[in-house]
Amino acid sequence: MIRIVTVLKGGGEYTYKHVEAIRQMCANHAGIEHEFVCLSDLKRPDVIPLTEGWPGWWSKMEMFKLQGPCIYFDLDTVICGSLRDAAALASSKPFAILRDAYRGKHDPYAMQSSVMMWSENIRPLYTVFSVDAKRYMKMNGGDQAFIEQVLRTTTYIQDELPGQFVSYKVDVRGKGVPDNARVIFFHGHPRPWQQDEVPYDYDDRRMAHSG
Repeated sequence: MIRIVTVLKGGGEYTYKHVEAIRQMCANHAGIEHEFVCLSDLKRPDVIPLTEGWPGWWSKMEMFKLQGPCIYFDLDTVICGSLRDAAALASSKPFAILRDAYRGKHDPYAMQSSVMMWSENIRPLYTVFSVDAKRYMKMNGGDQAFIEQVLRTTTYIQDELPGQFVSYKVDVRGKGVPDNARVIFFHGHPRPWQQDEVPYDYDDRRMAHSG
């Protein structure tokens, strides 16, 4: 069974309502049998506890302890179609990641960590980071820069599933959602709940102002 994974680090702009939004979108659209998993430092019975205390996006490093097959989504992602092809990719490739929506135009190896998937044990990513976490957290470019440094070769999702994973800013804004889009990844602002071009399934539009 595929695990669909997300990570919530408390104290920032994201809340558990954003986790529920991803869960709901997966239930509505994924079309696959899956287990939904959230790693968080919130004291809730329905999460896997974060234990390292790493700040912000660095807390994502803990999810690499999970055995695949897994598909990871940032909390500002919109799932709008079937994940059957994504699940097949997550079950067959050791590791796959998005090509960066901007840098990828000039550097085909540039990575964007909004969506990642893996078929097997990738705990070495977690282990390498944890050995010298303070040094790695000083890197420019955040978690995706660390992954670029450690993984010399990988699979890029857009190459395997063309047109299914699209950037809101590059592919959607002012143009409409492409017919074959299954996942829309947001990076920076606006967040999905701050725009009106892409339907955001969670029915409480006030979540951006709630705790």
